[in-house]
Amino acid sequence: SSMEQIGPQAGSNPGGLFEDKATGEKWYVKYPQSGEHARNEALAAHLYKLTGAKVPDVKLIRDANGKLGVASKIIEGLKENAQLLMSGKASGVMEGFAADAWLANWDVMGLTYDNMLVKGGKYAYRVDTGGALLFRAQGARKGAAFGSVVEEWTSFRTVQSYTTTPVFKNITEKQLLASANRVLKISDDEIRQLVKLYGMDDSLADTLITRKRFIQAEAAKLKKAGTKARVVAAAKTPEKTLTSAEWAAVEESRGNGYAVAIDKRDIEDQQILFWREKKANGEWIVNGTFKVREEALRKLNELADMADRFGPVVDNDIFFEDVEAFYKIIRDKIAAGETDVSQWSNIYRRQLQGLVNEYSQFDAAKKQYYQPWIEEIE
Repeated sequence: SSMEQIGPQAGSNPGGLFEDKATGEKWYVKYPQSGEHARNEALAAHLYKLTGAKVPDVKLIRDANGKLGVASKIIEGLKENAQLLMSGKASGVMEGFAADAWLANWDVMGLTYDNMLVKGGKYAYRVDTGGALLFRAQGARKGAAFGSVVEEWTSFRTVQSYTTTPVFKNITEKQLLASANRVLKISDDEIRQLVKLYGMDDSLADTLITRKRFIQAEAAKLKKAGTKARVVAAAKTPEKTLTSAEWAAVEESRGNGYAVAIDKRDIEDQQILFWREKKANGEWIVNGTFKVREEALRKLNELADMADRFGPVVDNDIFFEDVEAFYKIIRDKIAAGETDVSQWSNIYRRQLQGLVNEYSQFDAAKKQYYQPWIEEIE
């Protein structure tokens, strides 16, 4: 091979910086846990390109032992700039939102906004597609979380703990439609051909096409809302007509009330919906609803069974609180505009090491439960 390693591993997967001696081109090469994950990542990059999103040239490569890896061509001049991403002024950020949601690229931003880089202080590049489609960035399968419903269409804009939310929370309806159209222009045949080209199962093509239909339906809702006159007087509170500001807030909630993001994994879409309604006796009350995920419901049933047999059980998990505190440190720093990670990286590295040490003491069952959390943090 004409590829020679010239730099160290930069991420969680084995790899490093390589130079093609024949052309002088530099590539970052990494070797995911499985060949399927490598093909999955390369496919995601190709699909991004079809939407017009800026991504590096990506190719599959094998090491001396035949292990399949992913090589991404180095683009000179790319820099981290979380503040610019959050400002909404970087070209290509909002335009690629629907593609991020469609491909379920959970790691599109990176923990410290190191997966969406900026060139020339203007153009955004998505430089890592390892967390898209079927796999999480560390190699674990997403399973049912990557299905026919594009939950990321909402969660990427609303869930407070996601690094996508500070970037996408102010995306406009016009920008949503424009980004959706970039996905919708890809034909079903193109999707099937690419999935086959990268040696992935036909079921992935089926899922991608179904997810495209979901985005098409969301785009249709936006178009309908944009052409229909808003009759503000039709929305009544007990006292008066809604003001324009109140009506806008209700519309922004994308539902019949205000959506509150809840930083837990056990509630579907991580949201509880509240609304105001009038009882038969004329009294106004606040009501609420949420949907518990299947796994959370199973755990609740187990706790209920245990309570029946042994009395009340309270699970006071200190590790969960420590993880929550770790995320809060990073969120607060970014929210305060402290986007220069080098100024506070020692803080979160110490916190991370403490979590890893704590995790190492767990029994096998608890390690299995928290393994996805540790992988995502790392």
